Amino acid sequence: MGAAYLTTQPRLCHPGPCLVCVCFLGPLCILCGLCASVVNSFSRRLPLAAKRATIASSQRGGLVKRPLSLAAPFVLLLPFSLLVRAQDVPAPVTAEGIGERLRAAHVAIEKRNAAGRVLGLGSGFHLAPHGYVLTAFHVIDGASSLRVTTGDKTFDLDSVLAWDRRHGYAVLRLPEADSAAALAPAAPGSVQVGERVFAFDPSAPDNPLVEGEVRGRTAFPELGERLSLSFLVHQEASGGALVNQHGEVVGLLQAPGTLLPGGWSVDPQRIVQLLFGSAYEAHAVGLPLDALRNPFPAQATPLAELARGGLFVSPLAEDDVVSQGTVVHRLTRRIRQGVFVSPQTDADSGPSPLRRRPTSTQPLLNAVDSRFEYRRADEHLHVFVVWGPRSKRQHQLSLRLYDLENRLRVRSKPSKLKLAPGDEKSNWWKISFDKLPAGLYRVDVLLDDSPVWRSFFRLLD
Repeated sequence: MGAAYLTTQPRLCHPGPCLVCVCFLGPLCILCGLCASVVNSFSRRLPLAAKRATIASSQRGGLVKRPLSLAAPFVLLLPFSLLVRAQDVPAPVTAEGIGERLRAAHVAIEKRNAAGRVLGLGSGFHLAPHGYVLTAFHVIDGASSLRVTTGDKTFDLDSVLAWDRRHGYAVLRLPEADSAAALAPAAPGSVQVGERVFAFDPSAPDNPLVEGEVRGRTAFPELGERLSLSFLVHQEASGGALVNQHGEVVGLLQAPGTLLPGGWSVDPQRIVQLLFGSAYEAHAVGLPLDALRNPFPAQATPLAELARGGLFVSPLAEDDVVSQGTVVHRLTRRIRQGVFVSPQTDADSGPSPLRRRPTSTQPLLNAVDSRFEYRRADEHLHVFVVWGPRSKRQHQLSLRLYDLENRLRVRSKPSKLKLAPGDEKSNWWKISFDKLPAGLYRVDVLLDDSPVWRSFFRLLD
């Protein structure tokens, strides 16, 4: 079996006036005498008076002697161009019809771990011409297996056909492809700002069909281009199809909190503030279908191989042990009764020894200048977490810093951490920018080997 390509049906004619085609193609075919001879033979059958009138009018103009011959290409090309436009440009589909198509093509995907526990829910859809299932990368991120439901059929998958972490898509191949329900892709580059678009939100309480428009295009240096949409969808709808008024796929629907790898398990507002700014009103985004790389490979890759290759991000542990956390530029101290435990970790020097203050004073830290974007002139940032345990526990505490490609950049040495209900303990780490290149970074705070808190920041030169 060879590689599979995503094919589209290009529109032969620009949506402008067809007379443009006639005016450009007409002079080119004047050199051909076939249609002119047809018109001339037809003109010989005209009455003698009509011939004399035609020749006389041409002689008065002083330009041509056989106007019917020269006009033949234009006359014959005009109905042909109209026919091409009528056959090539599809008619708009009603909202009800689009809803039926989206419902038939929709695929529900459960992400499961090795124990079979559901880690998250997402969407996908059948895409023509092969009937493969296209979904968002976060839907498969961290999965040991996938349970895919389409119509009345359910499939368990442990492999993926193609993927792209940067653009955020994945392609699945089902044992039984449903080509009849597959949605056709739109022509490349055809989606326009202000265009009416539709999506399917399975978690919507009333009407799963969501309608809006493309508000604009945003190009992210690290992630590529995204379509800004005028509506918001639930996270379970992420990975579904974004179609135009003809029912053609123009993009892959993505919830804004899922744009960064690992961001699906944190507060989506952090991702929105980092990528779009604090003033941005959270709406869904779409990955243009042009971002899909072709061809798709013939053989699927096991999900376990992606995990071993470091392409997956571990989900956050379902533990409310962290009461608050943030990434800040500066920290200030204030005094209060108690005991303070604070390992300090620097990106260059590593963690300092665990410091205990058995005195009656405890310096509590206040976060100052909390933000998600930093410049190299800032020199460093602090990661600050406050614990709120519900039971006594003891762990090995550590911090890890990853880049957008999930490469480990900084890793602190583990330190012991004892927690008990009622404790007001906090920990902080200092990360220097000296040896970090510009880019997007993910910060994970771990208890033992499980991440319990996560955030992101961007470093600019």
